[in-house]
This record gives sequence, C-alpha cells and structure tokens, in this order.
Amino acid sequence: MRLLTPTGNKRFNELIGFLCITLAVLIALALLSYSPKDASFNVSAAAIDGSPARACLTLAAQIDGCEVRTVESLAPSAGRLGILQAAFKRNHALQCGFCTAGILMSCADYLKRVPDPTETQVREMLSGHLCRCTGYTPIVAAVLDVAALRNKINESIKKEPEHA
Repeated sequence: MRLLTPTGNKRFNELIGFLCITLAVLIALALLSYSPKDASFNVSAAAIDGSPARACLTLAAQIDGCEVRTVESLAPSAGRLGILQAAFKRNHALQCGFCTAGILMSCADYLKRVPDPTETQVREMLSGHLCRCTGYTPIVAAVLDVAALRNKINESIKKEPEHA
C-alpha cells in the first residue's frame, strides 16, 4: 500500500494539518460531550447544606448563606488525603480526573446514607455518573474498601471495654 505524502505544496500541507487538528478536537469534544442543561455526567457535584447538588446548575444567588462543600473538603487538612480519596488512589479509581470530583462527592454522601453497601448498590449509585477511563470496577472497589474499613473501626470501638 502506498501512502500519499504531499511534498512541495506548503498550502496543501497546512490545510491537511489544520484538518487533522480540527478532527482531533471534534473527536475529543464528542467523547467528553457534556450538557450543562441537564448536567448529565454529574461532574460538578458539591454538597450544599449537606445535600448533594450539581454546582454547574446552581446559581450563586441560590446558595447565599449556605454551607458549600467541594471535593477539597474530603481531606482532613492540606496536603493529606481523606479516607475515600486514599482508597481511590490505592485502587487506581481515578485516571483523567474529569469525573473524579463528582464521583468522590457522590460516594462520600452515599457512604453516609448507606454505610455497608453491596457491590450492586454501589454500581447503581454510580449509574448517574459517566467515567470513560476506569470502567467503574476500581471505583466500586474503593467505595467497598472504605465501607469495610469504617465497619472494622466501628466494630473495634464497640468491643473496647468501658472504663468506670
């Protein structure tokens, strides 16, 4: 098979280069398409007064006087990871980062409401998110790891003898 390699025509080469770049951008936009009208990928999750919300659909005037927490609030302090963030890192549950903040916030809220979820329950909770990198399995493993760790800690606290 012979490849066409235009030489000597600078204008033609520039046009081909421009078309290649344009095509790459269009493909990237199609793969990461995001509709802010319905926030269908749930990538901008925040907690507003303790309830999960889609920050991209929330007007600043709507949250005047509210407590707003973002993914940064999951860490105990600057430079340290929270238990859920550490589990994501340990299980390779984050890759490109596009969906990570929204998924972390949703998982943190979910684990407050459902402290001992099954794999099926976690997968159902994640169905509102779109992650094109991980295939969800590492995310599910991270959430289940956190649930198991918290349950282990709670059990050890219950077993400690009370001192009079």
